[in-house]
Amino acid sequence: DKPILDNEHLPALFPGTRTKVNEIPPLRTALKETEERLVERALEMTDGNVKRAAELLQIPRQTLQYKMRDMH
Repeated sequence: DKPILDNEHLPALFPGTRTKVNEIPPLRTALKETEERLVERALEMTDGNVKRAAELLQIPRQTLQYKMRDMH
């Protein structure tokens, strides 16, 4: 008689929801996606200034430029 909440009713951001063991991406893929999101965010925060974005990410500017080329 009471409504039942299941995983599909919960937002995907809740830990443990909508994720099964076989749905976990390979580590290499997850790291690459996370790195790309961080690079994009740093570039957005610095209005595309590569030098400042590299400083935010605490990596050399050349490394950031290499990663940007690899992303596109």
